[in-house]
Amino acid sequence: MSDDSKELADAGTFGLRAEFHAHPAVGKEEMASLVEGLLMAVGKRVTEEKGMLLGHVKAFVTAPDGTLKVNLIDMDLGTDTLNRLSSPVEKGELKFMAALVGLDDEEVEDIMEDCLEALEDRLGLEIEEHEHDHGHDHDHEHH
Repeated sequence: MSDDSKELADAGTFGLRAEFHAHPAVGKEEMASLVEGLLMAVGKRVTEEKGMLLGHVKAFVTAPDGTLKVNLIDMDLGTDTLNRLSSPVEKGELKFMAALVGLDDEEVEDIMEDCLEALEDRLGLEIEEHEHDHGHDHDHEHH
């Protein structure tokens, strides 16, 4: 999405990538539940602040033996999940992205990072990078 179309749409974007090392390992269903809860938490915060969720939130988990894809575009419909993980999952990568109308990039980033904190202990997350669609990215260490 170009900067021009983002401004016209009044949309904020944010994405991050994190490695995770879960001890104990996370079962396939628990991992899906954690990620679905993460996306619903973002949707709930956006709805509280803006009255509705307009845009999308998505997460993609890649593990050594499978993948998990979760999308959220409508709070009433809930998450759309494709779980191809093999249980249990000890380590992998989480990609977490959103494009949300009515919020700026920093607001989207704040909401996503706040919601992600709930998973940090269970998954042992190490956030590697995050970026907005307009080209700048920077590494952050969260401990």
